[in-house]
Amino acid sequence: MVKSLGDATMDVKKALKKYSEQTDLAYEEVPPELLDADALDLSKWSLIVNDNVLHAIAKFNRERIKEYIEVVRQADEERKARAEAGKKKHKPRSPKPVKKKVEDDAGASATVNIPPPPVGLRGIQQLAGVPEVDEDEEPLPGWAAEAVGLVALNVAGSEAITDYGLHKIAQQCGTLSKLNLRGAYRLGDVGMRALAMSCTTNLKEVDISGCMGLSGPGLASLGQSCPNITTLRMAGCRQIAQYALLKVFNGCRDLEHVDFSHCTNIRDDELRVMGEKCAHIQHVDLKGCPQTSDTGVLAVATGCSGLQYLDLSRSEFPFKVTDISLMALGERTPYLETLLLSGCNMLTDAGLNWLAKGCHALQTVRLAGCEKITNAGVRTMAEANPLLKELDLSNLKRVTDVGVRYISERCKALEKINLKNLFLLSDGMKRDFGLEGLQALCGDLDEVQHLHLHGCFQISTTAMRAIANGLGAPLRSLSLSNCPKLTLNGMQALWEHCASLEYLSLNGCGENIVDNFFRPLVRRPAACLRTLELEDAECLTHTGVAYLVAGCPQLDKLNLSGCVGLNDEAMLHLGESQFYPGLRHLHLTNCTNISDAGLSWMSDGVDSLYTLSLRGTRCTYTALRVIADRYRYSHMVRNANFFGLYPLRRALDRKMINEYGAMIKATIKIQSLYRARKAREKAEMRRRKHYMEWTARKLQALWRARQAKKYVELVREYKRFQGRMATLLQNWWRCQLAQKLLKIMLEADYIRRCGVAAVEVQRVWRGVLGRKKATMRRKETMRRLRLQKRASVHIQRVARGYMGRRVARARRKELEELLALQLRSLRKLQRVYR
Repeated sequence: MVKSLGDATMDVKKALKKYSEQTDLAYEEVPPELLDADALDLSKWSLIVNDNVLHAIAKFNRERIKEYIEVVRQADEERKARAEAGKKKHKPRSPKPVKKKVEDDAGASATVNIPPPPVGLRGIQQLAGVPEVDEDEEPLPGWAAEAVGLVALNVAGSEAITDYGLHKIAQQCGTLSKLNLRGAYRLGDVGMRALAMSCTTNLKEVDISGCMGLSGPGLASLGQSCPNITTLRMAGCRQIAQYALLKVFNGCRDLEHVDFSHCTNIRDDELRVMGEKCAHIQHVDLKGCPQTSDTGVLAVATGCSGLQYLDLSRSEFPFKVTDISLMALGERTPYLETLLLSGCNMLTDAGLNWLAKGCHALQTVRLAGCEKITNAGVRTMAEANPLLKELDLSNLKRVTDVGVRYISERCKALEKINLKNLFLLSDGMKRDFGLEGLQALCGDLDEVQHLHLHGCFQISTTAMRAIANGLGAPLRSLSLSNCPKLTLNGMQALWEHCASLEYLSLNGCGENIVDNFFRPLVRRPAACLRTLELEDAECLTHTGVAYLVAGCPQLDKLNLSGCVGLNDEAMLHLGESQFYPGLRHLHLTNCTNISDAGLSWMSDGVDSLYTLSLRGTRCTYTALRVIADRYRYSHMVRNANFFGLYPLRRALDRKMINEYGAMIKATIKIQSLYRARKAREKAEMRRRKHYMEWTARKLQALWRARQAKKYVELVREYKRFQGRMATLLQNWWRCQLAQKLLKIMLEADYIRRCGVAAVEVQRVWRGVLGRKKATMRRKETMRRLRLQKRASVHIQRVARGYMGRRVARARRKELEELLALQLRSLRKLQRVYR
């Protein structure tokens, strides 16, 4: 059956309404109560932060400063009044009353929750610059703005901000020292220049990461006008011109923290200028900057001897960073604490040796993908840096159990270690000099919280028991994915000793993962486990899912992709779960035995999902549409790579905004109920008071009545006599009044009947006149209709005659043309014949 256009329109409107109910937020803009402060963090609200919100922030800031000025003015007037009163009494002022006045000023300021003015600026001198009439365009005195003005603003992720909003902030918030504009891609150079011209000496921290609208002039104005900037983050700003960076380095000599990650236009020339001009830099992030090389690192190390953080991770042109960079860092940066070198595969043991000679304060080192490093380099690093807390050795295929033993012997403070794809790593064994491999690591270290062993396929029961017994309670994250030798005994040891485990990955462990792996959870639940990865666990069935549901009360993410043994009964167990605060991410890719029935059972009990992956299952799009309405912060996706529910953009922020709105509504409701209860209590008190007063009055009346009873009895007989006489007089008087009233009523009745008769006569006469007029109108109408009919007949006759003559003329013309054509043809035939 084909739908009509109206039905199709209604379907579209219903779909749009449903989408709006799912995606609309509780607020269109940030609530005003969150905007009036001297330090604002609106990163969670940035979905609804726009130019109007920034304008409101600027307005609140100005009002707060004006209120502060008024408080100071009143305090000064009170001080002058007290001084004049003291002069009249001819009493000298002592130091103690002066101190009391200061306290009074502080108290006056405290009445509006505003700090007192600076000590050196109190008095009439500070009010000299205050205008009589404060207009929005007129600047406010600097002392007041410094006392209560906005100093920190974080609107990271606000994609609706433009130059207009930033210009309003620049106009009213000149005291701003920290500004985070991460992700404001609509922001341009005009707004940034206005900010730089306003916050000249106060601005210290700026984050413009992802602001793709900035090209160069805006950043250059920061360098020229804001010399006190210490922190500059511009990650992902690939469009910034080189001259703007040079302006920043030349103008901001106090820079301490710079983030140029993924800025592909950063070259060694800019790093050289930065090293020469900015000697106080401590934090440099050059992640994903392919044009930087050893030359730039050498320049930074030479000029910035106090460097503490350096990120050189990259995926392009890894050959540009070699051992020369490590040598420069080892010789010139003794305070380096964090060094990230992931992807720099040209580094060798010699470079680590040079680095270790000078850098003894390292706490975080990442060497992922540096395939030329061996046990010798790891040993050098471990011996030189005993304070290491995080170490990433993933994909170092030449590191073995020996290198891991060196780490365990020297780095006792390790909290996070990544040994991903160390193919030569094993359980280890006990030798004459001690343990090796994972046994040594777990036996000597007792503070490790994160351990990643992805791809270490030689790990078996011994290592699992060593992890459980050695690391035990502190362990929070463990990855054993692609480790095919896992056993039931080892898993039981993990569940027994690792009670704080929050993340566990068993992806790719194949047939080793069985239901009994999770049976101990029924007796000893993993109360902290939030993420569990079980991809490709082919032998896992609904029984194992039942154990998980019973033993993981805080599970947040569950990956069951490729678990072909699961069926709809497993989904039923998930639907009966009591996860708190709720399961948010569920992956069921390639679970071929799960159908629409299981999906429906699961959705009945799990209402907190954000992500649901169903690619490769027997679930249909129709069933997904049925349950999609239950998940407000997710939307349906169906393409070649994904099928299921996918979270909306910034779903957690959306939920926070809506929960805040619901909380405010609930608060208002509670307040109204509380006020109503208080009002009822007050009404009850007033009612009781009224009854008490009424009772007192009643008793008093009864007492007075008893006292007056005797007097009333004496007077009663006299009153009876007076009553009889009064009754007699009243009867005579009422008789006279009744006679007069009867006469008046008779006259009124006569007048009324005369009026009725007149109305009746008029009605009859008007009827006669009306009928005459109606007869005349009817005759006139009939005459006019007859004339119109004759006229229409005449017009039709004339028109038909005219049309007939036209047709006749056309036919005669066609006949003449035909005869002429025949005559011409005849003549032509005759000529041809002759």
